[in-house]
Amino acid sequence: MNYGPELVCFWARSLKEHYIPSFIDRIEGGEHWVALKLSHSKNWLFLSWHSSNNGCCIVDKEDIDPLIENSKRADPVLLFLRKHILRSRLVNAEQAYRDRILSLSFERTLGAGFRTALTLNLECTGSRSNMILIDKNNIIRETARHIHPEINRYRTILPGVPYSPPPPFKGLELRDLSCHELKASLPKLKGIGTPLSRLIFLLWDSREPQEWMRLLKLIFDIYVPLSDFDLIRFENYVTVFPEVLEGCEFLSQDILKGSKSIISDLMTDRTREKLYKQSCDILEILIHRKQKHLDGLLNQINNAGKADFYKMAGELLMANSYRLKKGITQVQLSSWDDPAMVVNLTLDPRLSIIQNAQRYFKKFKKTTMSDPEQVEAKVAGLRASIQELNEQKELLGMIDETTLLREVAQDISGWITGTDKKRPRSKKYTPPHIRLNLEKHLILVGVNAKGNRYVTFRLAHSQDLWFHVHDIPGAHVILKEIEQSDACEIETAVKVAASLAAYYSRARKAVKVLIDYTEKKNVRHISGSGIAHVTYSNPETILISPDLWKEYFADTQ
Repeated sequence: MNYGPELVCFWARSLKEHYIPSFIDRIEGGEHWVALKLSHSKNWLFLSWHSSNNGCCIVDKEDIDPLIENSKRADPVLLFLRKHILRSRLVNAEQAYRDRILSLSFERTLGAGFRTALTLNLECTGSRSNMILIDKNNIIRETARHIHPEINRYRTILPGVPYSPPPPFKGLELRDLSCHELKASLPKLKGIGTPLSRLIFLLWDSREPQEWMRLLKLIFDIYVPLSDFDLIRFENYVTVFPEVLEGCEFLSQDILKGSKSIISDLMTDRTREKLYKQSCDILEILIHRKQKHLDGLLNQINNAGKADFYKMAGELLMANSYRLKKGITQVQLSSWDDPAMVVNLTLDPRLSIIQNAQRYFKKFKKTTMSDPEQVEAKVAGLRASIQELNEQKELLGMIDETTLLREVAQDISGWITGTDKKRPRSKKYTPPHIRLNLEKHLILVGVNAKGNRYVTFRLAHSQDLWFHVHDIPGAHVILKEIEQSDACEIETAVKVAASLAAYYSRARKAVKVLIDYTEKKNVRHISGSGIAHVTYSNPETILISPDLWKEYFADTQ
């Protein structure tokens, strides 16, 4: 997603109109972003200099909480901001140099009438984006990205160096053009992004040149109210215009809050991807461990028929050790039970005859199964556990909410670190699951193996309804009636719960999905299987859309 200098101009205008002056009560940040808490409101000013989603927007605390929790290191510029801008006042916002540079001015009273002033320049220039703090003498105090002379010959961005802006765009001013010159001059128009100029060029014949001139002049007229403009999107470009142009999507009338979709939401998506990858890596480690254990048991089963041979080989070597010399690689010995049968044995020449005999006895112990049925049960359990872990990977991809995914990721992390076993008994542990209130019903959705087991065997009562997609991995869903409801309300609740079971399953993208549901008393855990593998009886079925539950909650809201 990208944008042009016209959007930066409107960020500055919107800040001045709605949020200036404001004191900075709190500052949070992470890699390539900071958020400034504005006084007397729940709003945060979010600033990002990431190469792919740089810019400015207004967000709520709920928007940045996932980013704060996932930030493992503090950027040095964050520490500088907390020292010099925290408890200061935001007094001005301007677009600098008619470019994609947002300039924010801060003042801070030190006492006895002394004040200090700092300017924060957010340069939204794609891969070269940066955030630079400048004092009143135009000297750089700190910068998010240090740019040394050997990297950029045009300018140096380092603390203690005078600030110089990026190379200016040598374009044409709109006020210097006539209506008839406008079309040919669109690509060179200063203060307007190239994609917007290209869009106007494509739509040129739909209006008179005088009308295009009037619309463009409105963008540069600071006296036109912000309410007269819309935040719109054309393909991968976001801009501001007095009306929604043909082929464009309307985003918002609030310029700063609407910009959240192109800045902070993308960062949240990156956080989600990171959590997803971390969780999948842990699950892969667990799957590898269990697969290795399973391979060992299968090898033990396959070699069980050789146990008698290994025992006989060891005994023959021990009995003939007095006449065999160290260093031989092959030996032929007669069996005690049948002297006519000759046994060929391979020896390690580096070991003595006794040590070679001990090698065969060790193989005998490894291939001996004291209880074959118990080994077979372990094999079945490991296979079920591996299947459950693979199903968990699929469930991870179905969790859209970053906060919930983080909860699931932390729970999965405990599986490998053992923190779930070390958790104090006094601390109540709740496996990850979703709770949705549906008028007179409560719907519970497990979002991992432990969550599935928890909602099914801890929270559900015998008469509650249990839902699961038919013959496909998916979440366990419980429908609880918390107040007396009529038949129509029950039918609606069943449809919504079934839709959730379809949505949190491998069949999410299908048009219709077959869902089984039965009373929880008919659900049983499969002994020796995965922690959430169950069998059930007396099910009813319903064919449902995986997206029905979304439509219902959208309608009720």
